[in-house]
Amino acid sequence: MLENTPRGDWQAAHTDQHFTLRWPHPRPCLSTAIYHGGFHAASALLNLRVAKHTDDATVESPDVTLANWARELKIEPAGKACIGMMTAASMNSLRCRHFSLYGQAASVYISSGLSNARRAGDPADWSESDAHRIGTINSVIICDAAMGQSTMAEILVLATEAKAAVLQELDIRSPVSQAIATGTGTDSIAIISGNGPLKHWFGSHTEAGETLANQYMAALRDSIQGEDK
Repeated sequence: MLENTPRGDWQAAHTDQHFTLRWPHPRPCLSTAIYHGGFHAASALLNLRVAKHTDDATVESPDVTLANWARELKIEPAGKACIGMMTAASMNSLRCRHFSLYGQAASVYISSGLSNARRAGDPADWSESDAHRIGTINSVIICDAAMGQSTMAEILVLATEAKAAVLQELDIRSPVSQAIATGTGTDSIAIISGNGPLKHWFGSHTEAGETLANQYMAALRDSIQGEDK
């Protein structure tokens, strides 16, 4: 953790099966999550580890699985939404960074698996049974600063560029094209705003954008290079 970094009011929990993040009051969230994805006001996030492959044709859908886990973990009480992601990556890959953006507390949490690394534009090889159950780089960025939807989208773009930069740096290759990967075929990301001062600028020309990109890259680099992948 960076010295003198302010702390947010969110709480993280981590087991071999899942990672959860919860906060006391609903926050605006923009995500690509399978469960409550898009733009939602949410009070928690769940990153659930699932089997890499399954032959069971009767297996429940990802959103049902995530809803059941959220209820079991008591992170989705009545009237409050939980953002839900899935991955087959080991939860031992989870890495985090805590820092400050515009004087407001911020954190990045990343789990990573690279078994389905892909470069944008690779030949399609998708099958419904594999959806949300393989590889996956799942990213969560949370900040106490208040952000509009367009600002949250800007941060999503910045994180995507930072992810591609790390994969290039580490020479991670797509097994389909053998070209440098830009992500995996099932990546998910969540941007979680706060209730602090309203902030607009997080692009690459700003100090906030520089800090956020570097903290994201450090967390992803550490996650990929860690053990138990």
